[in-house]
Amino acid sequence: EVPIGPETSEIAERLCITGHCDGIFKHKKTGFRLGLEIKSISGKGFSALSSISDRYKGQATVYMACLSLPYMMFLYVDKNSSLLEPIIYDFEPERWDNIRAKIEDVTAKVLAGHPVSKIPDRMVCRNMCNFYWYCRPGV
Repeated sequence: EVPIGPETSEIAERLCITGHCDGIFKHKKTGFRLGLEIKSISGKGFSALSSISDRYKGQATVYMACLSLPYMMFLYVDKNSSLLEPIIYDFEPERWDNIRAKIEDVTAKVLAGHPVSKIPDRMVCRNMCNFYWYCRPGV
């Protein structure tokens, strides 16, 4: 696991983000880095798999921004057969701009004592935002 937080990323510190990426591959000669996220999936879902599910794209985008990664490899694992399917996801600057704006908005509201009434992106918020439980107690 690769930690993401104020100790490891200026972006994470500024936006109050915490989390962890499953791993990072680094080429010894070139220094090229590639993030790794491992996801288990049912056999039915695995057989229909063609791309990264939208719910994971936000998570990957935040990790990639915080860790300065151009690509993330999702390694899907079939829970029934243990078959593997790697899918590469490219960093999307526009998606990051949208997510960053939501994070900045939530952070400003929470720090002003006004938590948001609707979570803008449940996957991103729950997994990475330090204010998630403040905005949504009991969720």
